[in-house]
Amino acid sequence: FAFFLFFLAGVFSQYIRVNEHKQNDHWVYYRTAKRIDAKNIAEIYSLKDGPFPFRYSPPSLMLFSWMSSFNEINSRRVWLIIQSLFILASFPLIYQLLRLINSPAPIYSIAFSFFLFYRYFLDSLYCGQVSGIVFFSFVFGLYFWVKDQKTLSNIGLLFLGALKIVPAFMLAINFLNTKTKKEFLSLVTKLLLVIFLILLIYFIWFLAKFGFSNVESFFSMFKTWITITLADRDYFDGSTSKSQALRGFLLRIFGENNKTEIAWKITSMISLLFLYFYFYKLKMDSIKIRIYSYLLGILSFVLFMPESLPYQYFKLLIPSIFIMNEFFVSPRKEYKAVLLFILVFCTLSTADLTGHYWADHVQSLSLPFLASLMMGY
Repeated sequence: FAFFLFFLAGVFSQYIRVNEHKQNDHWVYYRTAKRIDAKNIAEIYSLKDGPFPFRYSPPSLMLFSWMSSFNEINSRRVWLIIQSLFILASFPLIYQLLRLINSPAPIYSIAFSFFLFYRYFLDSLYCGQVSGIVFFSFVFGLYFWVKDQKTLSNIGLLFLGALKIVPAFMLAINFLNTKTKKEFLSLVTKLLLVIFLILLIYFIWFLAKFGFSNVESFFSMFKTWITITLADRDYFDGSTSKSQALRGFLLRIFGENNKTEIAWKITSMISLLFLYFYFYKLKMDSIKIRIYSYLLGILSFVLFMPESLPYQYFKLLIPSIFIMNEFFVSPRKEYKAVLLFILVFCTLSTADLTGHYWADHVQSLSLPFLASLMMGY
């Protein structure tokens, strides 16, 4: 009950502050929806937008086009509610997973972990990002991965990949863990069929919005999107103390130079190859192993992004819940240490609670990043 009250209080606190949410990510989505409504195809993906381009794949335009039916303020309100509902819908699936591993305290594991990551929950709502949908997609993929329904798991990850390119690397997890060549080919066929259906639906939607006369733009938009994606990193300031990814950690220590960028890329690539090798060799002979192996993929997504800001750290609530569960199962010292570290340097490192001096120093020292590494341990 307390968890639900905290959740509602967080949503309500952002709902009444919706007028303050200016030029956040929702503003980019709303601007894009207006351009769709005006049939201004050339401006949907535009380098002229500087650090605020529309970054998601063309099929994702279907997710945002409805926003032009509202004024900007009401659109923000509806978007906030949608994100909140996606996050809320994730917890019954997590609860079921905890029950599958015979958790002695599934509700407490969720509630206490949610408290630990409460500041990131508020950040994810404030910034107007797609954090709620991304969070649900991760949980959806995890749930069906554990159930060994790999096609459904891939659908969750594929939807995620349409919004955020980096998490698409997790699609390989299901393929690496196939037992036979027949199963592998079947999984590939089903995934390609799903991609084809998504593109077909998008093509029909595109024609309905822009007409046959603009059919050439259907293909050119994919090219422009790739250009935007490749150029977009120029606007990422990974050295900012708010970014708690590996790249930000290295930039704060060694400064911004080619050697640091190369070190980040090599470390990320080696870690990714290790993760793939791990999944290839792993024997999924228990539900707990399946859960924790997938959580390692979520952790990798947050750590190896070019930039991981507070709203992205909210995804780490998922592994945190299962760490909390282990604390209830076996209150070993290492679980206490990890949870205490998260509490002090993630939860309490917010300016609203401790002031800017503490929060800025904690983030400058990359302590939230180190806390996430402890999760992996």
